[in-house]
Amino acid sequence: MQCLYDIMHTFDHGLIAHILKYQIRIWFQLEAKIGKAKYTVVNLLLKRLSLLFGWERDCQKRVYNRHHMNLLCLPPSIIKLIRACAGMAKDGKSKSSPIVDAHEMQRLALAMPFILLDLTDNMVTRFNRGKRAQDQVQDPTLGLSEVWEYFLKLYLNYRYFKFLKFLYVSIAFFLVYAFQ
Repeated sequence: MQCLYDIMHTFDHGLIAHILKYQIRIWFQLEAKIGKAKYTVVNLLLKRLSLLFGWERDCQKRVYNRHHMNLLCLPPSIIKLIRACAGMAKDGKSKSSPIVDAHEMQRLALAMPFILLDLTDNMVTRFNRGKRAQDQVQDPTLGLSEVWEYFLKLYLNYRYFKFLKFLYVSIAFFLVYAFQ
């Protein structure tokens, strides 16, 4: 009910969380198609997010440093949120979501198109090697990145123009586009 009257809860605690859950569900489907263990892609995402906490390199030898990426510096509660959305309770006690502020969710939304870059590319390429065209699997990461980019465009349009009619029409269009 709070999402109806408060735009911050609509965008930051509503839509971003739903996009994240949708993304994780798509990855579970990909893991089932290519025969990987559950949470393989989520663990790749968590590893790449943890790169934002200090100096490290990913599998493509890209260096991530949180001191030079001020907007993308994410708190550890984001890791807990993704684990909760995926159903991974680290302590085994509770799968409830941690407390995450709106600005942390905004930072996550800003970071996702960059973090998703080539996340499952190696895994899908290895699976598709030597397979017939009809047996190959499509990499969903590019589509998921486009969903995040569309959300950011929608969010910026709301922030700059604040047209209420535009907002509700755009949210309805976005939900239809994102959950096809």
